[in-house]
Amino acid sequence: MKTVRNDPVKQRMLDFSQCSDLGEAHRAIRRELELPEWYGRNLDALWDSLTGIMYLPAEVTIVYDPNHKDKALAAEIDKVIEVFRDAEVKCPEIVVHVRANETRPQAAAVMGENMKDLQGVFPALITPFDTDGQVNEDALRQLVRLGLRQGVSGFYVGGSSAEAFLLTQEERRRILETVTDEAAGEAAIIAHVGCMSTGQAIELARHAEACGADAVSSVAPFYYPFSFEELKRYYLDILDSCGLPMVVYNFPGASGVSLKLEQMAELVAHPRVIGVKHTSSDYFLLERLRDLRADLLVYNGFDEMFLAGLGMGASGGIGSTYNFMAERFVKIRKLFLENDMQGALAEQKAVNRIVAAILQVGVIPGVKAAVEHLGIAAGPGRRPFRPLSAEQRAWLIGTIFGDAE
Repeated sequence: MKTVRNDPVKQRMLDFSQCSDLGEAHRAIRRELELPEWYGRNLDALWDSLTGIMYLPAEVTIVYDPNHKDKALAAEIDKVIEVFRDAEVKCPEIVVHVRANETRPQAAAVMGENMKDLQGVFPALITPFDTDGQVNEDALRQLVRLGLRQGVSGFYVGGSSAEAFLLTQEERRRILETVTDEAAGEAAIIAHVGCMSTGQAIELARHAEACGADAVSSVAPFYYPFSFEELKRYYLDILDSCGLPMVVYNFPGASGVSLKLEQMAELVAHPRVIGVKHTSSDYFLLERLRDLRADLLVYNGFDEMFLAGLGMGASGGIGSTYNFMAERFVKIRKLFLENDMQGALAEQKAVNRIVAAILQVGVIPGVKAAVEHLGIAAGPGRRPFRPLSAEQRAWLIGTIFGDAE
């Protein structure tokens, strides 16, 4: 093997535990080591390329299934380990981890074949308030019916758009009960149970299961500088407390918690972690997440980048503006799946004109004003959110709908 130098920036994971044959293993190697596509058309070229590159990652984790029945694949993985062990000797700065991990069952096998299809468009439901500042359950039911008419796949309940951290535990429970009752099995329900306290999150997770939700989701606890091990324990404790699958909510811009790919890989190794809600403009990370597991669901979180997320492998989207224009996102996804990129991009541009206006007045107040224009009494955001002025509301409605109030 040639003398190598490590690239101090790069950390890579070669996860062979989900590979079913040599071809998948070769693709994983090319992808993680950024080798040209033609490498690997024959074994000699692949291994010559691997042992001949000038730079290797600073840290490599190799995961494999010691009980894999494909002997040829097992032999190739042994060869990979040998190559990197050789590199570790020649270049002490390179750190190599080798971890045995039996093939992970796919989510459907773990949860049962009756688990709902959780791909597609999910409005991150807002919380309507009445004039006394209480949850307006009638308006919430109207909002659910609007989403169903517009063809959504399901609803994301109790998240950021719902003003989750401005609600009491009792309000969060009532909101979920109302949504599950109104949806009545016509759409999937993902219940956000994120809290600063593990105990409160567990309470909401158990309630979500009792309500018949299809999955739970949680943003990582924030404010305090929790270690990754503490954050991982938080998610595992929620999973241990109920039988529902988990969608990890990754929102570094709001939470201040930025999970690395390697940390995400540890979380999604759990059989009931079925997806990630990725509210970030890091689409390289989204693509890497999507590649961790063939059955992993990744939801695009920024409405203005929905098409970009689909292009990088997102299974669908969860968004705030879906509350009043879900049909546009349903259309974008349909056009994308039909390979009509021009049509999908034109629709995304129309969406972005509206999103730009919403961002000027604030997401929560802006989305609620748009919903109210459709005849649903959304009310203002809960304080400290400020209501829109009459001038802001008139400008926003005119921009979105082309008319004035």
